Amino acid sequence: MSENIGETLGEITKNVIRDYYTAGIKAEVVLDMLLTPVIREILVVGGVSRVSDIENLRFGTKEFPLIKKGDGEEEGKGNDQENDQNNNSDYRSTNVDYLLWDNKTIYLVELKTTPDSINNDQITNYTNKINGIKERTFGAGLGEQFIGILNEYSNTGMDVTFEEKWANYNKNTETENKLKWLFDIIIQRVDPRKFYAKGNGVELAEEYLRNKNAYSSKKYLLQAGQLLDAGVEKIWNRKDMQIQMVYIVPNNAQDERLKAKFVENKITISLIHLEDIVKKKEEIKKKNDILKDQKVEKCYIDWLFDKILIQLFGEKTTEDNPKMRQANDVQEKKTEIKDGLDDKK
Repeated sequence: MSENIGETLGEITKNVIRDYYTAGIKAEVVLDMLLTPVIREILVVGGVSRVSDIENLRFGTKEFPLIKKGDGEEEGKGNDQENDQNNNSDYRSTNVDYLLWDNKTIYLVELKTTPDSINNDQITNYTNKINGIKERTFGAGLGEQFIGILNEYSNTGMDVTFEEKWANYNKNTETENKLKWLFDIIIQRVDPRKFYAKGNGVELAEEYLRNKNAYSSKKYLLQAGQLLDAGVEKIWNRKDMQIQMVYIVPNNAQDERLKAKFVENKITISLIHLEDIVKKKEEIKKKNDILKDQKVEKCYIDWLFDKILIQLFGEKTTEDNPKMRQANDVQEKKTEIKDGLDDKK
C-alpha cells in the first residue's frame, strides 16, 4: 500500500513540475492549492504577520472578490477574473488569492509564481480598491459587497437594500450577523431544518452545492461558510483594522516595481520571496505544530518543500530555470516600454 502511495505521489510531483513548465497553464492555480494548507505559516515565517500566537492569524477564504466599482474608484482594465454568470457589471470583480486577518490587520494576499504574471492593470485594480475602502470597517468596505454578490448569484430574489427591506424581514439582525443570516436563508431553501452553527459553515455549503449541482459563481456560498467558520463577525465592525497587500513572489526581481506602485498610492505592501521560504521548512513545521486547527501532516510539508518548491524556487533556479529567466527578461522589457509610454503622457 505504501509503495502505491509513493508511486502516486511521484506521479503527482512529476505532473506538477511538468505543468509549471507547460505554456498556457497557470502555475498559480496549481501552487495556490498546494500552498493553502500552510499559508498562515508562510505569512508568519515570512515576517508579514507578527502575531505572538499563530492561531490569532485566521484564514478567511480563497479567491475573495473585490468588486471593481462601488467605492468611487476607477476600474482597471486587464484580464482579472470577472463574475459574468449573469453578465452583471455591478458585480465584476478582481479576486485576491487569499484573505486572512490577525488581531490588527486584514491581509489581501496575491500569489505570483513568475515575474511576468505581475501586471499593471491588476495592480491598479488593487490600489484603487484598497484606497476606496481603507478608511472603512471590513463590513462596510468588503463585507457588504460580498453579501451583495452572494445574494445576487444565489438568486434569493431579495433586495439587498438592507436598512429597509431586509430589516423588515428580520428586525433583530445585527450588522455583523447579516452574512450568517443570508447563509441560512440560502441553505434552508434545500432543507429548512439546517442552520449555521459555529464551525459547520463549510460542511453545510458543500452539502448544499452538491445537492444543487452548483457551479461557478454559485460557489460563493462556500466562501461564505469559510468566512463564518473563521469568525469574520469579530472583525466586521472593527474600526482599528488596517489593510495590507501581500505579494508572494519567486524572488526579488520585481520588488522595486511593486513597492513603487503601492507606496505611491500610500498603501502598505509586504513581499514574501519563495526562494527564501523554501529554506525555512523546519520553521514552517514548528509553526504548524502550534496550531490546534488545520494541522498539516509533516510528510505533506516535506513533500511540498523537498519535491516541489525546492525544484521550482530553490537556489539558482532563476539562472537554471528557463521559464523563470525568460519571464524576468520579458517583464523587464515590458516595464521599460510601459515606463517610457507613461513618461510621454
